Amino acid sequence: MSENALSEPWLGLMERLDSDVADVRYWAVSEAGSRAVVGQVLPRAVKDKLVDLLSNPSGDVRADACWALGQGGATWAVADIEDRLRDEEETPGVKARAVEALRELKATGSAKLVLPLLHSPEADLQTAVIQAVGFFGVSEAVPELITLMYSENGWISDNAVDALAAIGGSDAESAVSEFRAKIGDE
Repeated sequence: MSENALSEPWLGLMERLDSDVADVRYWAVSEAGSRAVVGQVLPRAVKDKLVDLLSNPSGDVRADACWALGQGGATWAVADIEDRLRDEEETPGVKARAVEALRELKATGSAKLVLPLLHSPEADLQTAVIQAVGFFGVSEAVPELITLMYSENGWISDNAVDALAAIGGSDAESAVSEFRAKIGDE
């Protein structure tokens, strides 16, 4: 068998990724990501197909393709995933999955592209960005994270605290200490 040849369960997955039936294709993309999560190494042909699916008409397919590429360790696909963030018409859900994928791929070079999304009104996207800037250690995010730490949305607030703790530095550390003291008083 050649290096590029696929064995059966992968052949079946590739067929489903190429399906004309939207639900079949969507579940195949999810399956690819799930296989990666449990430690299966995705063949290059599957990853290439996932990159192709980043431009699928279905936002759910695009979102899960981002996720699957991140889980599958497709570091060579970072630019393709970043394109989802550059697309002004892209949905917040797809952008959130793209940010998660970039974080999973440790694509620290993407931090400047991710940072402006910190102001998103969409909680899922904003949470993904908060987690990413914390993971990437983006010190430029500290002032906005301090503000977000006081969000009424507990998920946003908790993630902002975690991101500040991960970034570190005197401003972040004193803000987190002050915040913890304040909520301890309430």
